Amino acid sequence: MLMELVKIFPGLELQFFRCSGPELAERLKNGSCDLGIAGPLSETWDRLDVWPLFEEGHALVVNKSHPLAMRNRIETKELENLRLIARPYDEQADKISAQLKTAGVEQKAGNHILSEQDLLSLLEANLGAAIMPETSSRSSNLRAIAVDGFSLRREVSLYAVAGRERPAAATGLMKLLRSADWSTMMPFEHVAEKA
Repeated sequence: MLMELVKIFPGLELQFFRCSGPELAERLKNGSCDLGIAGPLSETWDRLDVWPLFEEGHALVVNKSHPLAMRNRIETKELENLRLIARPYDEQADKISAQLKTAGVEQKAGNHILSEQDLLSLLEANLGAAIMPETSSRSSNLRAIAVDGFSLRREVSLYAVAGRERPAAATGLMKLLRSADWSTMMPFEHVAEKA
């Protein structure tokens, strides 16, 4: 989509920010960004336009050489013996932790990481596993495995401020994002059975 946008708007300069849901809401409010793509924001605002793009589940993500990598599914109790790396910056981190705790799985405090890139590097080095949204990585070295009893899903949406004038490129990107077939863009090589 970005390649298409750059063809239409030669010389376009793009700025990307990675931030939490509250930070995104603040950036949209104060006008320091035109658009945001995120999971559910904890904050609501009457001027915030929201367009759902796709819904995704969570899976256990491991290196392709991990002993579990060839399994179709695992039981939640099998997570107990894994070095699970937590993603405290995830907008659903509390829900993930609660589901794991309900299943009797404790994540060790030392296995928290504060950067998605650092987490992916650890997973690619086969130094742990993580419960992640399906679209969190496009690495060919990782595999997503369904976890029975783990039903957390999230809706990823496009956010913008209603009534605010946007650059033509932002409007073009909005149209491309909203018209995309997101079902073809799932990045993990799934071992999980399709329902």
